[in-house]
Amino acid sequence: NLIKKKPKKVGLIITCVSAILFIAGVAVSPSTSTTSSTSASKTDKPTSEVANSSSTESSDSEDVTFDSEIKEDSTPKEVNPADYNTGITYDALARTPDEHIGNKVTLSGEIVQVIEGDDASQYRMAVDQDYDKMVLIEVPTDQLSSRILENDLITIYGVSQGTVDYESTIGGTITVPAITVDKFEVTGQA
Repeated sequence: NLIKKKPKKVGLIITCVSAILFIAGVAVSPSTSTTSSTSASKTDKPTSEVANSSSTESSDSEDVTFDSEIKEDSTPKEVNPADYNTGITYDALARTPDEHIGNKVTLSGEIVQVIEGDDASQYRMAVDQDYDKMVLIEVPTDQLSSRILENDLITIYGVSQGTVDYESTIGGTITVPAITVDKFEVTGQA
């Protein structure tokens, strides 16, 4: 009689342990949904939050990324730099970002961090080489005939995406303007 009860208890214990492990695995597994996005379809303000993302090449500063939806065209679009000379400054982008979402901008500065990706690469750029005027720019991979490196001086022609938040290495939240680049020119080295 004891022999028959023992297999039932072992089977019941194995079933309970399996159920507990399954529930714990589901509770601990990473979520596939995101809470924010730069997509205008989810929110009017394209702000995304990022915490210490990895990068393939970085300086001693914070790692940053922002989510974006790069629209792929089968035909490359011609970019006329004159169309981007709208007079919108870094200060305007930083002070009133919502007023400039979707507007074309031209900015020049120094690349201070490179975050390379498969579909696009992202860069922190110090506008006019002023480290108090940071923007996060994203360049689709198909525009990169060669790599953009730290200390490159570039001029970008792009579209304002509002702002992006990221966590600094000391734990503070930093908000900077975000720009999707349509065209760029490397003008030298810092």
